[in-house]
Amino acid sequence: MMNKQLFYKLKRPTGFLLATIYIVTAIFISGAIAILFADQSKLLVAICAYALYACAAISLAYTTYTIVIYAPGLGKRARQWAKKVPVLDKLLQNYNFRTLFLATLTTVLTIFVAVVHAWLGLQQQSIWYGALAAYYILLILLKATVLLSQKRNDVCINKTQKQCKSYRNCGVFLLVLNVALSSAIVQMIFDGQAFVYPGWTVIAFALYAFVKIAVAIFNVFKATRYDNPVVQAIRNVNLADAFVSILALQTALLWSFGDGSINVSLFNTITGCAVSFGIVAIGVVMIIRSKKIMEKNNG
Repeated sequence: MMNKQLFYKLKRPTGFLLATIYIVTAIFISGAIAILFADQSKLLVAICAYALYACAAISLAYTTYTIVIYAPGLGKRARQWAKKVPVLDKLLQNYNFRTLFLATLTTVLTIFVAVVHAWLGLQQQSIWYGALAAYYILLILLKATVLLSQKRNDVCINKTQKQCKSYRNCGVFLLVLNVALSSAIVQMIFDGQAFVYPGWTVIAFALYAFVKIAVAIFNVFKATRYDNPVVQAIRNVNLADAFVSILALQTALLWSFGDGSINVSLFNTITGCAVSFGIVAIGVVMIIRSKKIMEKNNG
């Protein structure tokens, strides 16, 4: 009888038990991250590290299970509450607005990333970090230009024509952006530079990179269902940025797990060229497509 009650409580934890589970999970994950920076060559530290990794994995899996079983009900209540708040309701209902809003948030985050790389470039007198900073600064300018163009387009009489021009300009800007990225790729290939992540955090970044590219591809196809070239432009920019994440992931994995038998320079050259070609292809397709749409509207 006791076992059945315990099983039921674990099957659908509530109240204090659920809160305890989340707190314990947070503690284990924090400990697992903290111990990455410890000297794991010592036996005791290594044992503690593996114990924390195991506990963090188990508790995270169980926490995910609780989120899955309670998410539908919570999601329904959250949507009902969001409808009472105009901005949140618009985020849920309006795909174009949601795309522009999230693009604004990611642009702000990119500003922080650009500042960090610029600071590292100046501190270490590194062309590598300087090239990366230039890439992120251009990415910020590109996103900001697209977002501002949407505001200007809203008050234009010939809105579609203006949106197509913004779409075309975004394609041109992607070609300029690729110049800065190519400079970073050249530094990576010839100077042996790489994206470096401490310890096993590279695995977390790997998961992030794969999710980012999958979401970017999905959103590019989804955006085609909406007659808004500016939204499509933002999704294309996100896809180009996701390509760069894949390149960053490869260099990080080769740096972290390479044993010297792999020709790192060759792999970086192939992937770097593929990413560069992909971004150029996106830019060229946008320019050609915008030209066809504008000719069709004028005709």
